[in-house]
Amino acid sequence: MATETVPRVPPTRDLSGLLGLLFLLACLTVASTLSVHRLPSSGTLSFHRKLVFYSITIFVEWILAGYAAWRLRRLGLTIRSLVDIPSTAMGWLIDIGITVGFFLVWAGVGQGLTYILKPGKPGFSGLFPSNSLELGSWIVMSLTAGFCEELVFRGYLQRALQSATNAAIAIVAQGVIFGLVHFYQGIKLVTIIIVLGTMLGFLAHWRRKLWPGMMFHGLTDTLGGLFH
Repeated sequence: MATETVPRVPPTRDLSGLLGLLFLLACLTVASTLSVHRLPSSGTLSFHRKLVFYSITIFVEWILAGYAAWRLRRLGLTIRSLVDIPSTAMGWLIDIGITVGFFLVWAGVGQGLTYILKPGKPGFSGLFPSNSLELGSWIVMSLTAGFCEELVFRGYLQRALQSATNAAIAIVAQGVIFGLVHFYQGIKLVTIIIVLGTMLGFLAHWRRKLWPGMMFHGLTDTLGGLFH
C-alpha cells in the first residue's frame, strides 16, 4: 500500500530514543526471565494463568511498538513506509515467495543449530496451548509479536543503530539485542535466536521493508504453538 521510498540510512540520529528503547528492553528481559523461572518445571498451567501471560505479552508488545512508532518520526520514517504491504497481486506473490524461501532457509539453519547446541526443552513449555481456546489466544499473541517485534527490532532499532554506525553493525547488533531479550529461554536458545534475528535484519535491509519478516515471524511463532 505504501508509495513512500524508505531510505537505507535515516537522515537524523536519535540517541535518546535508542537509549530509551534499550532501557525498556532491559527491564523486559529481567521481568520475563524472573516470570518464567517461577513457572512449574513440569506439567501445564491453567487456562486462566496462560491467558494472563498471553494478555500481558500482547500488552507489552504494543507498548514497545508504540514507543518505536513514536521515535520513528525522529528518524523521518513512518510505519507505513517501513512495513510496505503490497498493493498488487504481483507484489503479494513476490513477498509470499520471499517469505517461504526465507522460511525454508531458516528451517535448515535452525535445525542445524539445534542439532549442534541441543538446547533441550524450553522452560516456558507450560505456556504452550493445549486446547482450541488457548490456541486462539496463542495465535493472536503470535501475530502481535510478528508485527510488533519486527517494527521494534528490524524497524526502529536497526535503523536507529544504522544512523549512528553502519548497516552491517546495525544488522548484527539488533540481532544480538533481539536474542538477549529472549534470555528467559536459556543461553543456547538465545544463541539460535541471535542468528535468526540477524538473518531477519539482513532480510529487512535487503528488501527495504518489514512485511516479509512480519509474515515469517508471525507464522513461525504460530507453528511453535501448534507443533511444540
